[in-house]
Amino acid sequence: MISNSKKVAALLNPLKMSEPVPTDADFDGGIYIGKTLLYRLPFFLNTNRLVNPHISIVGMTGSGKTYLLKSIIVRFCRNNKFDLFLLDWTSEYSDVMRYIGGKIVTLKSAGDLPEISSLITGITCIDISKIEDESEKRATASMVLNGLCEFMVSLPPEGNAKKVIVIDEAWKLVDFDKLLGRLFREGRKFGFSVVVATQLVKDVNNEILANTACSFIFRLMGSENFESLVSSGLVLMENVDFIKSLGRGECMISVTERDSGMQFSFAIERVNGFDFSNYTIGGELINSKVSKERINAAMEKLQINNDGRIRVLRLFESGSGNVDVSSLVSTLSSIGLNRAGIILFLKSIGVDEAFASLTIESLKGVHFVD
Repeated sequence: MISNSKKVAALLNPLKMSEPVPTDADFDGGIYIGKTLLYRLPFFLNTNRLVNPHISIVGMTGSGKTYLLKSIIVRFCRNNKFDLFLLDWTSEYSDVMRYIGGKIVTLKSAGDLPEISSLITGITCIDISKIEDESEKRATASMVLNGLCEFMVSLPPEGNAKKVIVIDEAWKLVDFDKLLGRLFREGRKFGFSVVVATQLVKDVNNEILANTACSFIFRLMGSENFESLVSSGLVLMENVDFIKSLGRGECMISVTERDSGMQFSFAIERVNGFDFSNYTIGGELINSKVSKERINAAMEKLQINNDGRIRVLRLFESGSGNVDVSSLVSTLSSIGLNRAGIILFLKSIGVDEAFASLTIESLKGVHFVD
């Protein structure tokens, strides 16, 4: 049964009968994204079913773009066991990397960049947020992309995608779109899926947009952005108003199948993904958000037993997700963690080591085991 909502009614003409029906291969080899808006069909992102394995994600700040990208990263690595290489401009993906057991390589200058061949196997994040000069940051990103291109073409051809390259803030790479274009053009041949995300569509080369077999389009504004999307063939002019009306987590998707050559354009009612900011840790020295997944990963790292884990999670749940850091430290001490273990736990969930030490020193009446 189709809803009578105005949003669904607005979709009926341009998007009717355009929703792909999932196959057995999608259930086995795809990653779940969400339900379609019209007929509530499950949509699985299955790069092996598409004309190429490349993905673009566009949308304004706060639309749900980063949430989707993080969820795709987690599922590619956990469900499909892909190798993954992430270029991180702002250190925004540290929580995801820790959750999936990835390696974070932090660069303070272009000279710190290791050999790309040593980074492409497994899960690796190149964090360039500590490079303060913007021109040097862009130059470093260029070096990374060039190294990826050269390494990629040195490999034997590969049928299906087994490695993923993720580039957020792609609009910052406008000067290096030839390198991005090369990754897109040649990636499929060598088993690479390239995923780019951007909020400034107008600054991304149309060749890149036109060479993505799966595009996620979140809420956008600005005529120049829509001109780029329409000219690249990703969006029909009659769907522009609908895209402007999208709420957080809602998006349009365009996919092109490999076997049939058919292009589907449809909407997802809400992206299904991982929430990486469930809980808030507050106190005199700190106020930050942390996910349940990251807390579990920290407890696993410290080999906290099941009873201890239950007590820690109950502490967060009892406060509706808000926990005072002193209460957390007291609970960690009561389940047997010593001072060093507590500092390590707090560091693992994103608390600065200096703040963690100061917090512990400021507490009174808490007994720390030796």
